[in-house]
Amino acid sequence: MTTTPFTVPPGTTIHWLPRRDPCAKPGVLAPQAVRQAQLPDGRFCAWTAGESSLATGIRRHLVGERQIPKSDISFRGYFSHGRAGL
Repeated sequence: MTTTPFTVPPGTTIHWLPRRDPCAKPGVLAPQAVRQAQLPDGRFCAWTAGESSLATGIRRHLVGERQIPKSDISFRGYFSHGRAGL
C-alpha cells in the first residue's frame, strides 16, 4: 500500500485508477469504480471531470441510479476521446 501525497479530510479515501494499457480509452475505470462505490448517507456534492463520456456517464449514473439531485453534481468534460481539440 502506498501513501497519498495529498492532505485530505478525515474519512476521505483516494482511489488511484491507473490505466495499465496506454492505448486504452481514458475514462473507463472511474465510472466502474463509482458504480461499485458505497456513497455517503445523506446529501452530498459530487464533482467529476475528465474525458467527456466519463464525466457525463458518472453524472447520469448518480442522477438516474443513485437519485442524487442534478444540482448537487458538478461535471466537466475536458476532451473527447478520438477527437482533436483546439
